[in-house]
Amino acid sequence: ALRHRLQERPLPPYLLLTAHVKFCCPLRPLRPLLSKTRSSAVPRFITHHPGEHITTIFKALRFAAEKHTGQYRKGGKKIPYINHPIAVATQLATVGEITDGDILAAALLHDTVEDTDTTLEEIEREFGAVIAALVAEVTDDPSLKSAERKRIQEKEAPFKSPSAKLIRLADKTCNVHDVTHTPPAHWPEERRAEYFAWAGRVVAGLRGTNSALEDAFDASIVTGLASLATDPQALATNP
Repeated sequence: ALRHRLQERPLPPYLLLTAHVKFCCPLRPLRPLLSKTRSSAVPRFITHHPGEHITTIFKALRFAAEKHTGQYRKGGKKIPYINHPIAVATQLATVGEITDGDILAAALLHDTVEDTDTTLEEIEREFGAVIAALVAEVTDDPSLKSAERKRIQEKEAPFKSPSAKLIRLADKTCNVHDVTHTPPAHWPEERRAEYFAWAGRVVAGLRGTNSALEDAFDASIVTGLASLATDPQALATNP
């Protein structure tokens, strides 16, 4: 009987993914699928056989791992960069309960164009137009200065597609976690606080998309501000 049920309802992609990777981002236990109402703007369940996306997800994981080879996060512990997109995809799957394979694959690929020699044309050729469009939505223009890229993220956040908003939410949560626990050695508290404040302004334009992901971001900000030795309220008000 159990075998028959498994044949009728194969494991969703996120369970297969999370069985093989270790995450850098704090995750809450998986809750019952109907435990909390989500915005109707974002479909929570794929409408076709979930196995169709498993190959794409693992192909994206391998592609991102190869592209990010030799890259490390900015923190002082020499963390492989690939841990970050894995954490973002896992945050979407386990906290946001997102099962759409295109979204999860795009999350794994979200920094390849911005931080490696990958092109959007290559993403489209390998993964199709839908995933390439999602990656494009969450890719900053590397030719711009950091301050301008941040300004554009704030300005454009409310106008992103629901799927791109999900990736941005998970990305910001994982970045806040990393800045809190493994910040770059040259970042003083003021810069960390400024990052927390900026991330909060970006997420303000993403709200109404997935309440669980938004709650996780809020919790990460609370933890981040509490980690500062200086009065976090004073630092958080910096522009």
